[in-house]
Amino acid sequence: MENLTEGEVLYLPGDGIDLSSITNEIDVSNRHTKIVCTLGPACWDEETLGYMIDAGMTMARLCCSHGNIDDWASCLGRFRKVAKRRDSNIALMMETYGPQIRTGYFANDAKEISLTKGEFIVLTCRDQSHLGDHTKIAITGDESHHYSPSSLPDIISEGQEILLDRGSCVLTVTSVDVTNREVKCRIENSAVIEPNRPVNIPGIQTTSSTMTNGAGNTSSSITEKDRRSIVEFGVGYGVDFIAISGVRTPDDVRAVRKLVGSAGKDIRLVAKIENREGLQNLAGILRVSDAIMIMRGELSRELEPQKITMVQRYIFDECRLSGKPSIAATECLMSMVNYPRPSRLECTDAAMAIVDGADCVCLGGETAVGDYPVEAAKTIVRLVSEAESAMAYDTMYIGIRNSTLGRFGKLSSPESVANSAVRTAYDVGAKLILLLSESGDTAKQVAKYCPRMPVLVLTPSARVARQCFGMFRGVYAFKVDDLEDTDKIIKETMDEVVMRGVAKEGDCFVIVCGGSKFQRGSTNQVRVEVIENHYWDEPTSHNQSYYHRGLDATSGCFIS
Repeated sequence: MENLTEGEVLYLPGDGIDLSSITNEIDVSNRHTKIVCTLGPACWDEETLGYMIDAGMTMARLCCSHGNIDDWASCLGRFRKVAKRRDSNIALMMETYGPQIRTGYFANDAKEISLTKGEFIVLTCRDQSHLGDHTKIAITGDESHHYSPSSLPDIISEGQEILLDRGSCVLTVTSVDVTNREVKCRIENSAVIEPNRPVNIPGIQTTSSTMTNGAGNTSSSITEKDRRSIVEFGVGYGVDFIAISGVRTPDDVRAVRKLVGSAGKDIRLVAKIENREGLQNLAGILRVSDAIMIMRGELSRELEPQKITMVQRYIFDECRLSGKPSIAATECLMSMVNYPRPSRLECTDAAMAIVDGADCVCLGGETAVGDYPVEAAKTIVRLVSEAESAMAYDTMYIGIRNSTLGRFGKLSSPESVANSAVRTAYDVGAKLILLLSESGDTAKQVAKYCPRMPVLVLTPSARVARQCFGMFRGVYAFKVDDLEDTDKIIKETMDEVVMRGVAKEGDCFVIVCGGSKFQRGSTNQVRVEVIENHYWDEPTSHNQSYYHRGLDATSGCFIS
């Protein structure tokens, strides 16, 4: 066989699974996967937010598709209040609404209309105020964006498939009237449609153009609604991440990067891959993004359903090689919107996302509007913990390193340091990897290699601590006053680690930091330290900015 060294011993992927690992309760405190929960009416009161942090939420997602800046600011205020009360460096990600197109409203204030298979319906793309019926409905959306209702007759053609309400009704285009901006379609299945429901056009290709707002400023592919939410809320209130909806090309991400400017330069940008065009441009999007969110539900309506499993694996692998975190989103535990237990298929699907390489999993309606938001958070924590228990981390490390070298030929200097830290940790049997970091970039590079042992980040930046803990696989982060006296910080950290039972005398740990004069971006040193008796003989002083934090394993710290 190719690529096998003579004498190399290979085992089944699940060789480490035995009956005891199935019957025994899993220890969720060793979880590496990060948990993203969407905020909404079901969970955004202070009490429920606290329960969800306790359950294992590491990042909250706030969708800006509904409400206004005052509503979002109020929710953010409650969220930060609860996080501070629990001394939790939990992150917040705002998500833009994006260039969505939807069905218009109906005549006589009808709440729904019935469409019959075999009949025809006209979609008017010019008059968004048209009140529809079973023969003609309006298509609505933001006209300031290049993907707008009025542009559709120019970019769709006869035979094109159109999905109403996430595919509950399928239409086939039979003719396009460019002059009157109308599209005639055949109804392929009977369905009941409500107003203001999403419209998907699988495989559509758009041409990015620039639009000019009222101030005369130009920006590619950002709606006016998103422009306001990004500047006034995202930058104004200091969110940690911005998830960008409707990404089709790298220019869509660059436009947001330009929009946040110097005031938002430390906000990390997450590109949502939810259409065929975004998938085709993944390589370029990865280069300009900080992370990728895989919208599996939307992709399943853009591609053949049987392709989604391979698409998911492909995106996870590309993210891993690029050193960019990945988030598996949409329809993880959707049955828990109404029921206290997930389906067997959902459990398998969520576990496979972890095995395939997801760094984070995201709950949507399950926590935002579901009847069991806290139970959903607890369930996904248990699911990913079980999946991780069957993963061969040492084999993963070798595979990631070999694939990176195969793709790029060599490692960059900063990545080489991170790679060396992980390899050294395996070689010496280290209990943890300690990073002293100002930017969080080293933590991201170390997390790429999926070390089995936890990664502890100490940083003087509260935002960096939230970003590292919120999204980077296996990383736990705490804020310290500064990184000037590294020897003192290391001594105090090891004192706490020993007292919490994570390590004992004689155990090793790996330290990654800069040189003697620590500077931002100067990570160049990997050290191995052995815990000696003096680390806990006289624990008289500690940096209170991280000491005593994270003592509850369910809230996300490995110290238990």
